[in-house]
Amino acid sequence: MSASNTAHVPMDEPHLSRYGANAARALELEGAVRPGTVAREMRRALAEVERARQELARWAEESGRTPGAVEWLLDNAYLAAREGRMAERAFRRGRPLRRCRNGQSVLQCAARTALWAVPDLDRRRLTVFLSAFQSVLPLTERELSLLVPALTWALLCQLRGLCGDLAALQEEQTGPAPFESVFAGLRALSDGDWGALLESESRVEAVLRQDPAGCYGAMEDATRRRYRGQVCRLARKSGMGEEETARRVLELSRLPPPAGGGEKDTVRGVLRPAGPALCRPALRRSGSAAGQLGGGAAALFPPVRSGEKQRGLSSGPSGAPAPGPPHGAGVRHPAGGEDPLRHRGPADRKGERP
Repeated sequence: MSASNTAHVPMDEPHLSRYGANAARALELEGAVRPGTVAREMRRALAEVERARQELARWAEESGRTPGAVEWLLDNAYLAAREGRMAERAFRRGRPLRRCRNGQSVLQCAARTALWAVPDLDRRRLTVFLSAFQSVLPLTERELSLLVPALTWALLCQLRGLCGDLAALQEEQTGPAPFESVFAGLRALSDGDWGALLESESRVEAVLRQDPAGCYGAMEDATRRRYRGQVCRLARKSGMGEEETARRVLELSRLPPPAGGGEKDTVRGVLRPAGPALCRPALRRSGSAAGQLGGGAAALFPPVRSGEKQRGLSSGPSGAPAPGPPHGAGVRHPAGGEDPLRHRGPADRKGERP
């Protein structure tokens, strides 16, 4: 299901939920797309918007006229450039994303339909849409971590379309309302803390929070991100889905400890064999966590060969370390950018137009 071009009519929550589920059902998965493709699209969109801004600035100076839509663009183009560059960096590298038959990634399709359904990015309504969408087609941890940059991409596509007809802007055939909506959305993405919403929509997070000992829920945000990243690595190694892998981890955590093994097992205990870097929460346990996994863990946690360093689950081919967590799952973004699942506070606007 593609986003409609008709005028938006706000939906009540039952209709919004049905729309989200139908949007997911309409997607047909086919192959993968490199994230760099999305980054290139964003660079082209930013370049087109900047060219339009420059031409309109010259026209406004020569004509002495500044229609409302033109004024919105001239006053707020810096916001599109800043947020667009941040989102573009998030898509520069990483593993391929799931692709739909229309050529775009699942993430792009989800962001585009979400923005049409909830153009003001109201968090409660956006949660309704995402929950319904994921009830049919769950997003991976990495896709969720890139949702904010993907929403920025969708807003930039709208802005590029609005800037495509300069004559309409100069002759006031296009009003300021569409520009106001786009820049309000960009500001909401920039100023808001989206980590809590995205974490609440993580299917892996929901499963791991069922830790029978309650240790996982007591961990700090950064530690939980590392644990979700470990589940992602397990899923790739085993060929299982991320939510299915998390449920398997939960099952293993419920196994009784061996004789003399100490207290009841936990999610932390199951994931602990990944190595010391993933085992630094304040909660401490007695005994060897690796020894408390039981026989059922062998298929999911292969033993480490003698002499290999434990980074991830085990060493990779030819003794190479296992790959790190997927981009966006408990790691920092390239070029020093912040993980979208972390708090996104207001950017420093020193020297920028208000």
